[in-house]
Amino acid sequence: RVQQDNSFIERSRQLEQKIQEGNYHEICRGKQDPMWTYLEASFSSQPRIAIRDLLGYNKEAVSKLLGISTKPSVNNEINHLSGQFSALGQDGYEANMPDGLGLNYNNSENLNGGDIFDSISMQQQTIDEPRPSEIKQPFKLLSENDVDDKICKALLIGSIEDAITICLNEGKMADALILASAAGPEVLAKTQQKYFQKREGCVRHVLEALVKDNWSSIVNDCELSSWKEALAIVLTYSNDETMPTLCQELGARLEKAGGEYSSCADICYITSGHIAPLIHKKTSGITLNPDNIQELVELVLVAQGAMQARGQRLPIVGDVARLITEYAQLLASEGDLETALEYLNDSQDDSVVDLRERLYYALGHKTLYNTQQHQRQMQQQSSSII
Repeated sequence: RVQQDNSFIERSRQLEQKIQEGNYHEICRGKQDPMWTYLEASFSSQPRIAIRDLLGYNKEAVSKLLGISTKPSVNNEINHLSGQFSALGQDGYEANMPDGLGLNYNNSENLNGGDIFDSISMQQQTIDEPRPSEIKQPFKLLSENDVDDKICKALLIGSIEDAITICLNEGKMADALILASAAGPEVLAKTQQKYFQKREGCVRHVLEALVKDNWSSIVNDCELSSWKEALAIVLTYSNDETMPTLCQELGARLEKAGGEYSSCADICYITSGHIAPLIHKKTSGITLNPDNIQELVELVLVAQGAMQARGQRLPIVGDVARLITEYAQLLASEGDLETALEYLNDSQDDSVVDLRERLYYALGHKTLYNTQQHQRQMQQQSSSII
């Protein structure tokens, strides 16, 4: 049973003011639990990337760790060239020239636009000249290598699947997949499956999930110690329809394991955008009091704000509805009936509707409530007829 506390109403008013002002970040940053950091990331313009960064998989940092350089795009090259042309006739142009185009221009008096084009043309000729390895040489269609010879002979008579089998048996996986891609989707699917059966290591599972677009196998079968990696994969590749369910499935596994993984489950539930499993987890087996009710309601309201920022709606049903009802009852017991009523406007859950009706009576608004209820019923009937 809820225990009353006179300081509760002040905390409630502070929360209400922050919510009205949209200070969700301030609420999150005042908390110690790491899950609030992930909830704050949900307000990012790119929440998937923001949460993945928190998991330790920032794209730039990982690319640097792997030694992957980001090459300038074609658009960047075009923009750079446009900048060069616009600089014609300006002092100090040589200092801005890229390597290979550093002509000896000391000032605008010596600058000749035609020289620029000549230099670019010379560079292009150098680029277009074929390297020795690119010069075509005559070749044989059969090889002295027994394996290559078998593959080639199978291809000569149109036995692509036999050639694929030879490749698989001899460990030429890349050749097998290339041949399969030319043989049609059915052969490709069978070859990919054989490849996955032979492939070892963690990459195999990611490749298979990627090809089959089946991320459920990752979240349900990975070792729990790899939960961050599994969640990062889901954030990177799953679509908007499947991501919430996948995050909840991973969270359920972590919650069931308990112990050190309990708080990890909270992060997965936060990432899913559906707060109900987390509220159920937080309220199971505990006695509700003003402090923990206040904390949980803050969690619900901030999560609701994150969903609204993405144009989504947080359903107030089940455990969430029961929590909101308890909260409204506390507010009503402190005499703040109007505020209590405001928290009950977004749900048609039976427990919420019942308390809302009683508050309407207490405030003398029963006639208004009956009118609103009648209008909703008429709208529902009209929708069902259509």
